[in-house]
Amino acid sequence: MRFQWNASTLARFSYFILVLILGLLLLVSCVFLLSQAVRTAPDRSWFGNVNALIVGAAYIVVLVVSLAFCLKRRLSVRLGLARIPKGRIAIGKGDLPKAVHILIEEELLRSCAIAYTAQPRIARRDGWGTPGTKHENVRFRTAILDTIPSIDKAARKVIPSMPSLSPHVPLSRHLRHIMPLVSADALGEMHFRAYTDAVEKARYAEQELTEEEFGAAVDSGAAISDILTAYQRVLSERNNFQ
Repeated sequence: MRFQWNASTLARFSYFILVLILGLLLLVSCVFLLSQAVRTAPDRSWFGNVNALIVGAAYIVVLVVSLAFCLKRRLSVRLGLARIPKGRIAIGKGDLPKAVHILIEEELLRSCAIAYTAQPRIARRDGWGTPGTKHENVRFRTAILDTIPSIDKAARKVIPSMPSLSPHVPLSRHLRHIMPLVSADALGEMHFRAYTDAVEKARYAEQELTEEEFGAAVDSGAAISDILTAYQRVLSERNNFQ
């Protein structure tokens, strides 16, 4: 298993190294002071050496006090964590100290400000509907190409002998059989040209459709569908009459 360094591990390792260095320095200083006390004694002996006793006692007191502070700090942290209920969630000002509540509120407001600033200001993209309009999240190229099967189905109900739809054949050529029927309407030919031109642009052009072109193409496709539906109704009535 590969060992990975993180902030917590690095902090603990640094703390251990620091404590080890301080302990070594205290030990070395204690040895030097004790040796100095022995050298300066009249009989150069440990026995009856008051200075050595004072130095040793001082270091023992320092060690005991240091261990007491470390133990007290560790116990206070553990007790503080133990007092926090695991299922408790602070939801109001009275649930937290005032300073903590202010800090949380400031950080929340700062996060909201950052999120708002990070939002894109350019809301319109080429080939896509403008946010807030009826075409929002609509890609014009895909949407207009998706209308081809429905137009072909409506045309085939009027002229069943039409050839199969092929992506390699221009739509104006594929729908040429219904052109006389559509042209019978006052604006039929205009709708036919607008729709087929938009489809060819969506199929082959690198330039995206504009929102105006897409809207006109959708309206023209709907008009062509209405004309073909009217012919279907006439043919149905004629067949029923016969």
